[in-house]
Amino acid sequence: MTKVIDTVTEYETKALDAVSKVQDEVLSYLKQVVDFVDGRISEIDLPFDFPEIEALDEVPTLQEIVDTQFAFSKKILANQEKFAKNIVKTVKPITPEPVKASTATKSTSKSTKATKSTAKSTAKSSSTSAA
Repeated sequence: MTKVIDTVTEYETKALDAVSKVQDEVLSYLKQVVDFVDGRISEIDLPFDFPEIEALDEVPTLQEIVDTQFAFSKKILANQEKFAKNIVKTVKPITPEPVKASTATKSTSKSTKATKSTAKSTAKSSSTSAA
């Protein structure tokens, strides 16, 4: 991997760690709320009974919703990965190869020397013209 990818991966890991820490805190506080409410709900006596609602039998559980939606998300993500890889493969013939660091340094040095040489020539020409 390149240094850029290594840096991006490092920051992605840090971001994921931060998200995980926040999620852990949220779950901790949610558990405290559930414990508080659960201990008190059973103590409440309602003056009526909740009616039976037949349509509720067709409503999925929270776990079913989470499972099906994440299964779908995984399929979408896999599809997008395949699509992105196919794009990379398709444009490869017109995509330049990355320049190696040692080659880039040499060509930058040559370019810098050429620029300095041109600058000196231009400066000499200007001073000769001015005289």
